Amino acid sequence: VSMTTRQIPTSNDDKTEISSNEAKELLLKDYDYLADSFWKNEQMSETRVNWFITIVTAVSGGLVTLATTEHDPKDQSLSLIISVSSLFLLALGFTTLLRMMKRNETTDGYKTDMNAIREIFKEHLDNKDILRNYSPFGPGRRSRKFGGLRDIVIGINSFLFAGFLVAGISLLTTIGPKWAYLLLIIICSSIAFALQIRFLKPKGITHAGGIIYRNHNGIVEYLLIGPK
Repeated sequence: VSMTTRQIPTSNDDKTEISSNEAKELLLKDYDYLADSFWKNEQMSETRVNWFITIVTAVSGGLVTLATTEHDPKDQSLSLIISVSSLFLLALGFTTLLRMMKRNETTDGYKTDMNAIREIFKEHLDNKDILRNYSPFGPGRRSRKFGGLRDIVIGINSFLFAGFLVAGISLLTTIGPKWAYLLLIIICSSIAFALQIRFLKPKGITHAGGIIYRNHNGIVEYLLIGPK
């Protein structure tokens, strides 16, 4: 096997400057990679949520069939089955929700990096200002609108939590007529939905810093501020 070695320049005189075309090619390759990773991340998240919905639908259908069959188990046995099934689905749903939050964080990172590449193109490679007002993702990171995949998972988890809680209560005591079950499910699912939204609400900015200075008679003075 023949090998060829090349001496790497070490002195400043031997260093070569990167041309604008080479920098442009590097940026375009990075942008293609980020865009491809962005869409793959979106597709994986949709697949994960679809699987979760499929499992919930299948288990719910089985529970409904079990409850309406002529040879259904006793009330306590059915409540126990519903409680255990809801707990299992709730654990799966909460795991899916955490994965969705990680997916949103990763997606926001891809958007930020692609916007950074666009800004480099605007500042250094766009001599005719063609890209001046081009910003497909918006000028900054904005809050997500209600109704996305994350909110769908939160809604399903809320009803699963309500089903688990109502089934557990029915094991211990008789709730009453059917409308009482429905009312309790609505109340419990609403509380669970609010708690999940509260838990996932992004934390606001709590700290900031800065350096205040002035040029006074040729001498730079700094203002030092300590905590009170």
